[in-house]
Amino acid sequence: YESLVYEKRIAQDAHAQHLSLALGSVFVIEATGKPGVEPGKIEDSIREEIERFRTEGPKPEELERARNTLESAVIRALENIGGFADRLNMYNHFVGDPGFLSRDLKRYQRASVASLKKLAQKKLRRDAGVVVWGVPGSKTVHDPPKSAQTSETAPMEASQIPDQDWRAQPPSPGPAPSMNLPVPAVFTLSNGLRVFLIEQHSLPVLAANVITLSGSDLNPPQLPGLASFVAEMLDEGTSGRSPLRIAADADQIGASLSTGSSMDYSYAAVRTLRKNAGAAFDLVADILLNPAFAAQEIERVRNDRLTQILQQKDNPAVLAIKVLFDAVYGSSHPYGNMDVGTEESNRAISQDLLRQFYREGYCPENSALVVAGDITEAELRAMAEKYFGSWRAAGSDARTPAAAGSTKRKIVIVDKPDAPQTVLRIGHIGVPRSHPEYVGIEVMNTAFGGLVSSRINLNLRETHGYTYGASSVFVFRRGAGPFLIGTSVRTDVTAPAVAEIFNEITRMREGILTLEELATAKESIARSLPSLFETTPESASSTGQLFVHNLPLDYYRNLPEEIQRVSAAGAEHIAWKFMRPEEMIIVAVGDRRKIEPELA
Repeated sequence: YESLVYEKRIAQDAHAQHLSLALGSVFVIEATGKPGVEPGKIEDSIREEIERFRTEGPKPEELERARNTLESAVIRALENIGGFADRLNMYNHFVGDPGFLSRDLKRYQRASVASLKKLAQKKLRRDAGVVVWGVPGSKTVHDPPKSAQTSETAPMEASQIPDQDWRAQPPSPGPAPSMNLPVPAVFTLSNGLRVFLIEQHSLPVLAANVITLSGSDLNPPQLPGLASFVAEMLDEGTSGRSPLRIAADADQIGASLSTGSSMDYSYAAVRTLRKNAGAAFDLVADILLNPAFAAQEIERVRNDRLTQILQQKDNPAVLAIKVLFDAVYGSSHPYGNMDVGTEESNRAISQDLLRQFYREGYCPENSALVVAGDITEAELRAMAEKYFGSWRAAGSDARTPAAAGSTKRKIVIVDKPDAPQTVLRIGHIGVPRSHPEYVGIEVMNTAFGGLVSSRINLNLRETHGYTYGASSVFVFRRGAGPFLIGTSVRTDVTAPAVAEIFNEITRMREGILTLEELATAKESIARSLPSLFETTPESASSTGQLFVHNLPLDYYRNLPEEIQRVSAAGAEHIAWKFMRPEEMIIVAVGDRRKIEPELA
C-alpha cells in the first residue's frame, strides 16, 4: 500500500505517498503529464493500476522490495543524530514509548500479499477520494470567506504552571566529551587492492566505497569530461545486468547505489543493511568489473550531459567558476575544466575512448575498497576476496597533474545584460592536499572566509550591505587546487565590493588574528571533525581521503592536536605566503555596461 508506484509512460513523473498525520493519514498519487496529454488519460491510467492492485495485490518480490526499502530507510536515518532524536520524539508523541522501534519494524515484517490486497480493497475505493487537475491557465483560487477569528486566552508562562519552578534555571552544560577519532584497519588482497575498515556496530548498516585514482585529472587535454563519463556509465549496464535490472536489484535489498567522479578519483558506492551485505557487494563488484558501455546507453547519457552543459550556461555562479578555472589553469590543464567537460568533448567521446580510459584507469593497484559499519575485519576479508579478489586488470600508474604556471592579476567580465547582481569569483592557484602546512592554511582561511563570522562576510554583508554572503576556500586536490573567494553583490556596488575584498586580503596578510578570531576558527574546525564519522557513508568517505592523498592512518586522531598548535603569528605567515593578490584573477558575471567603468 505505502509503496504503490505507477510506471505509466503517459506521465513524465508519477508517484504515490502516504502522509502520516496526527489523527489519520492521506494517501496521495501525483502525476505530471507530458505536454499535450489530456489529464483524463492520465487519470484513466492511474485508475487502471489501482484496480489491478486491488484485484491482484502486489507480487511477492514487490512486497519484499518495499519491506527492505522501508526498513533500510528507517535504520539509515538513525545514523544521523537529528534523525535518531526525531524518531524517539515521534514514538514518544504518538505511542508514548520512545523505544517503539523494534515493534515498528515488525509491522513491516508482518505485511503480506493478502493483507496489502485487503487494505487496498478497503481504502483505495473510487468513491473514497478526490481528483484534482492542475491545467494551464490563470492561477485563480476561489476560496470561500474565512469565518471570524475567535479570541483565545493567552498561553500561560512557564512560571505560572504549578510545580514548574525548575524551568526558571536552565541546566548548566556538562564537561566537553573527549574526542577519539577512529583509525582504520588496513589489509591488502593478493591482487594489490587495499582494503580499509572502520568498524561501527551501533546499527546493522554498512557503507562501501570502491575508489580508483582515475578522476578528471587523468583526462587527455582534448577530452575534458572523459573520466566522469566513464564513471557515469558504470551503473548503466553490465555484461549480465541491464540498467533497470541494476536499479531493481538495489531496490530489492533496500540499498542505495551510486557512481561518480571528482577531480582526484572515481568511485562506486553502496549503502545497505548488514543482512544484505553479500548482495550489495556482488552488485558493486559487477558494475565495477563488468561495465558494458552499451551504445544505446552511451547516447542516452551523452544527451543528459549535453543538457547539463547547456544548463550551466544559464547559471551565473557555475559560469563564473568555469571562466575562473580556465583563466587560472588554461583549458589544456585538467584543472582548467569542469568535471563534466565541454560540449565539444562530450560529442567526441566514443565507445572506444570510454573503454580505453576504463582499461587504463581502473585496476586494483590504483584502487581501494573502503568499508564502514557493522562488519568485522575477518568477515570483510572473506567478502572482499570473494567479490574483488578476481579483479586482475593491469592499468597505468595514477599520476598527479603537472603544476600550472602562475598567473598575473587581471579582470575578466562575462556579460549578462540587465543582470540585477554581479557574481564574483576571485582566485589563483593554491596548494595540494598533502602540503605540510594544510592545517594552518585551513585555520587561516576559516578566519578569513570560512564562517558567517569571518572577515570578508562581516565586511561585505554586515558592514556594507553589499551581499547576503561571502566566503573563501582552498580547494585541496592531489595537485595544487585553486584558492577561491566567492560572492554575489548588487550591480551598483560591484567595484566597491572587489576593493573591500582586496582590503581584507591586505589586512589578513599584514595584521595578526585576534585571540578571539583564532579560537573561533580552531573550535569550528575541531568541533566539526566528529561529523566526518557520524554516518557510515561519511566514515567511508573520510577514510577514503587517507588513500587518495596518501595520509597516515592515524591522521584524523592526531588532527585536533595539530589544529591547536596553530598560532596567530603562524596564521599571518600563512596568509602572506599563500594569499597572493598580485596573482588573483577577478571574474565578474554581470551587466558589463554598468560594471566595467568602475572595475577598470
